[in-house]
Amino acid sequence: MPLSEQSKNAVLYLRCSSDRQAQKDLSIPSQRVACQKYAIEQGFTIIRVFEDAGRSARSDDRDGFLEMIEVCKANRGMVQAVIVYDTSRFARDRCDASVYKRLLKNKGIRVHYASQDIDSSSDNGFLMEGIYELFDEHYSRALGKVTLRGMIENAKRGYQNGANSPYAYRRVRVFDEKGNPKAKLEINEAEAPAVRMMFELSAKGFGMTLLQRELTKLGMFNRHGKPFERTTIAKVLQDKTYTGSTIFNRMDNKSHRLKPKEEWIVVPNTHPPIVSEELFASVQQAIAERSPELVAGRTLGCPRLFGELLRCSKCGSKLSADTAHGREKKRYMYYSCRGRRIQGDSQCAGLRVDSQALDAVLLQNIVGRIFSVNNVRRCLGQWNQIYKSEAGGSTSRKISLQRAIEKVERKRENIIKAISEGIIQPADAKLNMESLRQEQVTLENDLYSLDRPAIPHFTITDDVVNRVRETFLNEVTDVQPPAVKGFLRKFVEKIVISETEAFIHYWLPKINPSSSTDKAEGKGSILFLRPTWLRVLGTNPK
Repeated sequence: MPLSEQSKNAVLYLRCSSDRQAQKDLSIPSQRVACQKYAIEQGFTIIRVFEDAGRSARSDDRDGFLEMIEVCKANRGMVQAVIVYDTSRFARDRCDASVYKRLLKNKGIRVHYASQDIDSSSDNGFLMEGIYELFDEHYSRALGKVTLRGMIENAKRGYQNGANSPYAYRRVRVFDEKGNPKAKLEINEAEAPAVRMMFELSAKGFGMTLLQRELTKLGMFNRHGKPFERTTIAKVLQDKTYTGSTIFNRMDNKSHRLKPKEEWIVVPNTHPPIVSEELFASVQQAIAERSPELVAGRTLGCPRLFGELLRCSKCGSKLSADTAHGREKKRYMYYSCRGRRIQGDSQCAGLRVDSQALDAVLLQNIVGRIFSVNNVRRCLGQWNQIYKSEAGGSTSRKISLQRAIEKVERKRENIIKAISEGIIQPADAKLNMESLRQEQVTLENDLYSLDRPAIPHFTITDDVVNRVRETFLNEVTDVQPPAVKGFLRKFVEKIVISETEAFIHYWLPKINPSSSTDKAEGKGSILFLRPTWLRVLGTNPK
């Protein structure tokens, strides 16, 4: 039976944002009773009830609220009122409240509050409604700050916030000193190897596609037993959770967009790390270097070694890796000028070079000329000069760190003294003591790193030169193309190609000669020397 347009029909909207509220007088059932009583007293007939249990007051997160709005919009004249318990149940954001109330008003619908004596049609009621909404927004913001502060303190004590555990971790139920149930993260040793493999291969130059293939080939899958998605791998590689840190305030709750990194709150040492800070930093640098803004999309997954480094001598455009098929469906691989392809013959006459033959010639010349004995010896000479300057400059830093450590120790001693004299209770001082302990550990680690020079001083002998040169050669003859390409990008700036010759712009890299097996340390930084031109003839195979 259709509803009469003259009848007073209303819909109820009920919202409860937490279990704690549900235990008080704001539970869904108690709101329903109050709203039904109000409807009877005002002569309304309730035709629909909409609920959002366990939802905050953000409009875009409330399915029931949005459905209620759509029903009111679609049934013009059939609904005269929306009844809620109070102003905070409708919205705790004045802008949201204003927008949706105006939308409802345009449909001839007023919002009524069961627990508040507000007549929004009167001037005084309009004023009171605005005041209540202002209080609601202030309370919501204050509550958000308190909640965030509580989450930070909880994390500093080593407890996890939230119900879900990241991949390679598991939640363990524990109790704090007051007997309250808490949760901690511990490493899931069945999943952790996959995370470590992602970081190690990424640091070697593997892009997301090759990482995905390698993990699948090694039998490493996600929690559902399926291959890792590339988006999942990318998130893991950029998540500081795996260094033992907890991060808050990353996402804007309204726009669901990432906030600037300077607004993030990072709490270190909250749980056991799976990868080191050094490896994480190395991977972030590798990801930045492989960014689509800097490197062509297909380059990283391509077996051709020099794709992103090659430039056309005629127009300066990059050369792209292409394929073609000849007679009997034989496949040919070559580099061609991207500028000519995009802009046409009027901009560039074009260039096409056999990619396999060019890669071989370039690699041969890099091995024979850039990594010559004289170049390596010159690199090591400048290395020793850097060691001397770094060793001298670290003295003031050591003094500063030692003073900072002494200051932290004095603070801890003062707290202990205050506890012994009964000025403060041990429980009240626990968080401060833990924070100071972590600060002292960080300072002591920094001081230790200065006492342990990263660059050893050594005598340049023929044996040392040969070992460094051998390390370079091992890098460029690696069987994995991504690792070779990653190494080449560290010291080759660009390679300009013409029909008959190639010019390689390069620098010499810094590498640790004391370890012939730990190649990762040598990949950490580059020693920039004066760019050198190197001519390579005969690179236009037919």
